[in-house]
Amino acid sequence: MTYFGCTSLGLCAIIKVNSGKETKSKFCFRVCVCVAFTNSYDAQPHTEKRCWYGVVREVGKRILPARLQKPHRKEEIMKFEQLQKDMMTAMKARDKVRKDAISALVSAAKKVAIDEGCRDNITEEIVDRVILKEVKSVKEQLDACPDSREDLKQEYQARYDIFQEYAPKMMSAEEIEAFITEKFADVAAQKNKGLIMKTVMPELKGKADGSVINQVVAKLCQ
Repeated sequence: MTYFGCTSLGLCAIIKVNSGKETKSKFCFRVCVCVAFTNSYDAQPHTEKRCWYGVVREVGKRILPARLQKPHRKEEIMKFEQLQKDMMTAMKARDKVRKDAISALVSAAKKVAIDEGCRDNITEEIVDRVILKEVKSVKEQLDACPDSREDLKQEYQARYDIFQEYAPKMMSAEEIEAFITEKFADVAAQKNKGLIMKTVMPELKGKADGSVINQVVAKLCQ
């Protein structure tokens, strides 16, 4: 039997702002939440399953600004902080090429975080995604650069090498094949390339190069 309930949540937060002296401002608001919970007396006698905690947590995630939500663990944002430190080190060393390359990664990561509503919590996943995108972009520039522009080739190559220092390790062809045959054995057995690619790509995104995945899947379909 399913029941429906309605509750009003009072949420408040305190923001501290330092501008010469500390000031405090408070705000609070109330939210009305409709909750469904189930009494499963047939399956589990005398047990009432409720989902209050999950609902309250989800409401908080949707209505609270990102800066008021629980921040990510320190290790999750360490990679972005490392980029910032390395950028400052390059700047102090007057290494313009390295400083510009790392600065491009920092700026791109900030932009993605702002677009996704988490500007104060730039996770390693965001940084890795940005780095892979920048690596792909500069690789395309390097490949398309004419041989007569040796200066540009050197610039692109230097930037590519720096990006690669921070890029996440990609799975090898052997690792991809083992992953597919172990986790998606039933799908792989059908030897349908389109179906296999559709199934495995979400799992391998950011972990393996798309062209390598395509080659492995083509091999499995032979």
